[in-house]
Amino acid sequence: MFFFRYTNKFHSERTYFMIVTGIIAEYNPFHNGHAYQIKQARQITRADYVVVVMSGDYVQRGTPAIMEKHLRAKMALEHGADLVLELPVRFSTASARDFARGAVTILHDLGVVNYLCFGSEHGEITPFLRIAELLEQEPAVFQETIKNELKKGASYPAAHQKALLVSSRQLGLFDDREDFPFDDFLEGPNNTLGIEYVRALQALNSSTIPCTVARTSNNYHSIET
Repeated sequence: MFFFRYTNKFHSERTYFMIVTGIIAEYNPFHNGHAYQIKQARQITRADYVVVVMSGDYVQRGTPAIMEKHLRAKMALEHGADLVLELPVRFSTASARDFARGAVTILHDLGVVNYLCFGSEHGEITPFLRIAELLEQEPAVFQETIKNELKKGASYPAAHQKALLVSSRQLGLFDDREDFPFDDFLEGPNNTLGIEYVRALQALNSSTIPCTVARTSNNYHSIET
């Protein structure tokens, strides 16, 4: 299912390359932070069109959305989006990894999306690129740390986070950024989701370029990405 706002753009006597930017969201409910992200995404990427992949009747917590999907889509269109596509429930209620891969695949398969712009607590893209690459490589120190932490009785998410911390330090992932707040970065739920977006793009070998906008609020379940 999709919803769109039609805009006529006429360009004469010159070659015009259309820029399309994608956003993945729940808009549960739509608020000023979401409107801000759409505006910033358009400005940062100089987008002609903004395409949103949005959760439908059910959101990532597995609960019904607060507002009906058509109303949320209408609000997005009224605040700068040009097209809203529905994320199937099998992805909208899934883990962060599957949520991201489902939504990113939809944008990738459109074949016209130049940028993926997501909200994050950090607001800078470089750490996402580095961490996503580390996760795809899964070096020995990463795998060993997970095994050791699980043997100690840690949950898998906690073991995974510890493995990221240990391996990134041993491999010097942020040696050029001595002041980088790595612990705080990993605590940010939208940072975690942003990493999965980048991983999904890498897995698809997508030409879509990721970028991020610093969130204007810290509400965990107000996904602006």
